[in-house]
This record gives sequence, structure tokens and C-alpha cells, in this order.
Amino acid sequence: MGSSDTFDHVVLIETASNQHTIFQTNRLRENIGASELIYRVGTVFVDEAVKKLEPGSADIVVRASGKAIVLVRGRTNAEAIIRDVTLRTLLECPGVVARGAHAEIKGPSAKDLDNAIREAHRLVNEVASRLPPPQARFQRLPFVENCASSSYPAAALNWKASRDGNAPAHSEVIFARRDGKVRAEAHERIGKITKAPLAQSLDAFEEASEDGTIGDWIAIVHADGNGLGQVFLNFVDRIEKDASADDYVKALKGFSSAVDDWSRAAAGKAIEETWGDIKKKIEDREKTGKGRKYFLPVAPVVLGGDDLTVICEGERAVRFAAAYIRAFEDVSREALAGDLGKLVPNIGMDFVAVAAGIAIVKPHFPFHRAYELAEELTGSAKAAKKHFKEIPCSALDFQVVFDSSGGKLEPIRDRLILEDADKTKTSLTMRPYVVTPQERLEAATDEAKEWAERRHYSEGERSLLCAVAALLKKPDPDKERGDDAFLPRSQAHALREAIYLGRKVADGRLAQIHHRYPNFAWESLTGNSRSLFVDDGTWKDEEGNEHRLVGTYLLDAMDLADLAGQAALEPLAASDQ
Repeated sequence: MGSSDTFDHVVLIETASNQHTIFQTNRLRENIGASELIYRVGTVFVDEAVKKLEPGSADIVVRASGKAIVLVRGRTNAEAIIRDVTLRTLLECPGVVARGAHAEIKGPSAKDLDNAIREAHRLVNEVASRLPPPQARFQRLPFVENCASSSYPAAALNWKASRDGNAPAHSEVIFARRDGKVRAEAHERIGKITKAPLAQSLDAFEEASEDGTIGDWIAIVHADGNGLGQVFLNFVDRIEKDASADDYVKALKGFSSAVDDWSRAAAGKAIEETWGDIKKKIEDREKTGKGRKYFLPVAPVVLGGDDLTVICEGERAVRFAAAYIRAFEDVSREALAGDLGKLVPNIGMDFVAVAAGIAIVKPHFPFHRAYELAEELTGSAKAAKKHFKEIPCSALDFQVVFDSSGGKLEPIRDRLILEDADKTKTSLTMRPYVVTPQERLEAATDEAKEWAERRHYSEGERSLLCAVAALLKKPDPDKERGDDAFLPRSQAHALREAIYLGRKVADGRLAQIHHRYPNFAWESLTGNSRSLFVDDGTWKDEEGNEHRLVGTYLLDAMDLADLAGQAALEPLAASDQ
């Protein structure tokens, strides 16, 4: 391949509305099929389009699910790649939107190349504003039957999906997603990460719930790297100032590939940590051929770059998200301390932080609404950044949706805010929770560190896991009631009811029972005080006046304890039970 200054155009291929495309239906096989089609656009289709050109005419710089950046020689070759990939997407991936644009590289420097990539992104957005929405390709005039699985018009009866002799009417979109070869390739690709068989459909989740293997909740976990978008947007500022275009390409290739590797490695490690017991049962059955069949109750639907979206059992979803965040931090820290750090010396971070949102719902809750909630929760977790400025800090936020009419985060959280006559606001949740080890936050301000200490996921006596572990303590048969560390569930639920009535009522209820259970780990819920509430900063009214803000851990800990029980705890915390 020639040096970068022999190429005169940049090609950008990008798919749009990926999450909406994937979660249009509540059928796992279709979600995974849609994800595989999007993956093909930025990888397989681009690879094969480049192979059609003369050798040495193109160099793929970024190759990821739904996105590719290619350096090419000549406008004709640039247009050929865009035409080939977008036409193939139209024919083979109905419902997937792929757009392309090319920009001229106007000079030999790294800055010139960076400017061309920026221009290609601008042009793709301009193309998007001129094109009709994808729904316009699936007209309903004359009137046609609705697809049984999507909002698109039906194309034919799908006898492969028939039940009791009745074949559902499916659109071309659903036929493409259910294609056996597409799903087989998706399972093969995902299987390299999970190293265990996946559920073929949500029916498998429900069957596992009925036989007690897992609970009856499912979750959508969405995780996103903090600040990586800005890194790619200003990539020329992350490398050496006197870097050449070749240096730029080498750094961009290396960093883009590394981020992809980090997400896969972190997902694999988190799956092993979270569902290692089930993987062991799968391995034992494969060796002996005896016993019942198991599947891994997690399906990575999106896994590309710093983006992760999985569907999994609800009970261990928060535990999985925390494990993924820690693993991502660790692998990125190790890489940036090595050769990769030399490629991007001005990246401005020792490791890449991650924000994760976990929406926990019943299996028939609309997936698109569950994903939107997970995305909102990820945004809430990203808000932790404002306390730490330039210091990376990972956090997670979760929400259990009990009401099928719910699904929007703002009204859910608004109901958890109480305001007293003195303008003191009481939040009945401390979410989001910080996952980054506190030792990595040492350079932060004292105010930021105190904020993190008040809401750490796993470190400190008031961490979320300590509170959950305390609530899950079982009575000690060798001790009198009240002499052990057990708090009856009836008392915990009475405290939960009381916090909705305000601080005075809740703390009055606490005073009535505190002395009856002296060995319960009250510090996990109250710190060293006799109150269920802790000061959590201030808030400003419309006139700019500051007022007190307080919060409580009780509701968060009980939500997780009631949902998951021991499955919520990591091995270290669970061993203390």
C-alpha cells in the first residue's frame, strides 16, 4: 500500500438510526439479525467494494459495525465504493439506512487529512438532510397487510415461522433479519466473545425463568465510552504536532482498532465474571452429554467501537454492567500506558471511562422504549463527568420499570423528589453510582471525591453493594432475634414506605426500630448518623438562591435486593453472607 499522501480522497460510510433499527421488534432473533446486517455494512461490504478496485487504490482506515473510513486514489474510486456499499445495503439489508460521502484531501499534512475527514462527516449529514426517511421506501398505497413483527408493510407469508399451520405475514425487513445465514454468522461472531451458546429467542428466557434458572425480568444494558467522540472529532490534536499524514493514519487505525478490541475483551471478561456458573454447567454438559441444556442469558446485540448494547437477564444486569466498566477501564489503561499511548500522546486520559444505563423490564415491554430508557440512563451516568472535569470517571444508573405505562426517565425520577417548606429537596435515590476505583480519582477536587464517596457502587461502607448485602443478611439460627445482623423484610419495607412521606416521618420510624436491631449494618444506609438521609450538595431556584439537597440509599438498595437477591452481589460481597 502506498503512503498516505498518494491518496487524494476520503470516503465515509455510515449507517443511521442503528439502535432504532435494531429494537423495532421484541423478537431477539430479529434484533440480532438487524445488528448483523448493520455490522456487515461497515465491514464485509466495504472490504468487498475495495477489492473490486485496482490494487493499491484504497486503504481502509476505520472498519467497524456500521461505519468505515477509506482513503482512495481518485474521485471515481471514491464514488464506486459509495455506490457499491449503499446499493448493496439497499438490496440485501432492507430497513438499514447507509449513507456515504467523499471529500478531497487538499494537502499532504496530517491536518489536511483531518480536515478532509471532518468534511466527509459534514457531507454525510448534509446527504441525510436531503434524503427521504427510510419509511418512504415502504409505501402503503395501494393498501397492504401489516407485517406481523414490524411497522413495515408485509411482503409475503413466512411459512418458516408458521405455528399451527398459520404463517405470519412478514415484511422484507423481517425476512432479511430472520435469514438463517445472517443469524448463523451473527451467533458465530458473538460466540467468539461469549464462548457459550446464546438464547435463540426470548421464549428461551421465559422458559429459563419458569424452571428457576433465571428470574422473570430482562434488561437492556447500554454502555458508551466517555469522551471518545471528542477524541475522534479532534484526532489531529491527539497525536504529535509534527506528525505526517502517514503518522495520522497509523495512529487512527491503531486507536480505532484498539477501542474495538477493548469492548470485546471487556464484554468477554464481564460475561465470565457474571455468568461463570452457567458457563460451567454448559461446559460440563458438553463434556459428559448428560444433564439439561443451558444457554447463556445474555446476547450482545451491539458491540462495536466503544458502544455496547446487550439484552440479558435482569437479575444480574447491574452486576454485568459494573464488571464491563471495570474491565474496559483496565484494558484501556494498560493499552494507553504502552505502545498505543505513544501513538496518541495527547489523548489526555490514563484510561477511558464508561457510562452505562440499565433498563430492567418484563419480557413483553416494548424493546424500543426499553432501549430509549437505557440510553437516558446512560446520559444520567455521563453526568458524573461534570464533577470531575478532565479526570475520567465511570458510572452506572439503573431503573426497574414496574409500570408498563412508564418508560421515560424524567417523570420517573421527578416522582422521587420531595420538596419541604424550607425549599430543601429530598431525592429518594442516589443514582448514578460511581464505579471507577477511588484511587483513580485522587487528582479530583475534594468536593468531587466526596460526591463519589457518597455514591460508590462497591467501595466504602456506604456503597450500593454494602447496602444490598446488609439487606440480604439472613437470620442467624444460633442467636436471639435482634442479636444478629438481620433486619426483617417487613421492617425494611416499612422504612421504604416512610421515606415517601418525608424525612421527619422516615427518621421517626428509624428511631423506633434502630435500637431493636443494634447489630444490623445501619452504617450502610445511614453513615454514622441516626438518619436515612445524607446531605448531597445544593440546588438553585429560578432566582439563583441555593437550597439544601439531601438523598437516601434505601430505595436504591431495596430495588436491587428485591429484584436480584444474591445474584446482585459480586463474589466478594456474596461471600460475606
